[in-house]
Amino acid sequence: NTKNTSYGDSSPFNNLVVLEMANNHMGDYNHGIKMIHEFAEIVKPYKKQFNFAWKFQFRDIDTFIHPSFQERTDIKYVKRFKETKLSKEQFLSLKNEASKCGFLTMCTAFDENSVDLIASMNFDIAKIASCSSTDWPLLNKVSELNIPIISSTAGTKLEDIDNIVSFFQHRNKQLAIMHCIGEYPTNVENLQLNQLDLF
Repeated sequence: NTKNTSYGDSSPFNNLVVLEMANNHMGDYNHGIKMIHEFAEIVKPYKKQFNFAWKFQFRDIDTFIHPSFQERTDIKYVKRFKETKLSKEQFLSLKNEASKCGFLTMCTAFDENSVDLIASMNFDIAKIASCSSTDWPLLNKVSELNIPIISSTAGTKLEDIDNIVSFFQHRNKQLAIMHCIGEYPTNVENLQLNQLDLF
């Protein structure tokens, strides 16, 4: 959940609650549609107080995974990304269904090709993953988008966060930085919510 008043009351960042599609569709398009429909009912009573967004993740699997690792089933991330891969047409259909149900749509791109896909599908918000927060070729590509941007900060040095903010400010981009922890699930004692005041 985010609260950001620097962009005015109409900012999509204000009281934004993000629902994570990621690989939770289990590689099953119909399961993804079911998730969108069920959460559309769940959030109805709260739509006056909050903005709700479905967040997708795009990886160009053919180039994201090194050719020598493409068939490795012993590496959990390679296995999961390949087993839950959807086609561009399926992703677009899920994105359009989320929009039709009144959700904002956002997407994390893990590579430059995926930034082009975000642009072609007209997402409302772009997201930068913590692991990509200092991937400057990727950030430069994201800066070409004409939509608001959220950058996660888990494990990112304060100096790097300053550089990220400066980079997007100098390009007149609507940016929010998101405090998060690179531990899933996060124990309460590790939440470090003092970072919010620091930011």
